[in-house]
Amino acid sequence: HFARISGEKMNHRNLQMMFDKVSNGVLMVSEAGDMNRDTLENIVKMLESMQSGLVIILMDRKKRMDALMKKFPPIEGYFSSRVDITQMNNDALVAYAKQYSVRREYVIDETRAVLALHKLISAMQAGGRVVTKVQVEEFVDHAIERAKHFSFSAYGRLLMGRLYDKEDRIILTERDFDFDRYIRRRDTEDDERG
Repeated sequence: HFARISGEKMNHRNLQMMFDKVSNGVLMVSEAGDMNRDTLENIVKMLESMQSGLVIILMDRKKRMDALMKKFPPIEGYFSSRVDITQMNNDALVAYAKQYSVRREYVIDETRAVLALHKLISAMQAGGRVVTKVQVEEFVDHAIERAKHFSFSAYGRLLMGRLYDKEDRIILTERDFDFDRYIRRRDTEDDERG
């Protein structure tokens, strides 16, 4: 048995019925930080009286999980493990972008393009935003699309032998990464939200 529910919905559910339904199964609680103290107390009571097994996974951002444990410290004793997944730093995201481009049979220029990618990721992370692997893939995909358009500058790079690397992969350059597009889109999304 398997059930997934948000912390807020847990506050309004009959826990006895829910625990009976997922007995010997898995209960995943997303946005666990939204659970109130009464819900947490009831979970502990249910766990103490359970005769069957149950795996409970509480999911939320690290700060919210820390706040949850402070809200009701006894809950922590009922969990055998805690996994905190941290945000990838700029170097790790750039390394991932390089790997992803190679999988796509391209390569990112080690000088200006890598520096520009670092700059883009830093700009995207401004204000505490998280840049994900999916977004990095979008950056690389966009650069690949730009590189496919054979321009005058690409013709010049071809003549000078700098369009392909030793393994015949197209080299993505600083020009292939249209960073302003992503920054403008981010700023537009922020304006719409705020």
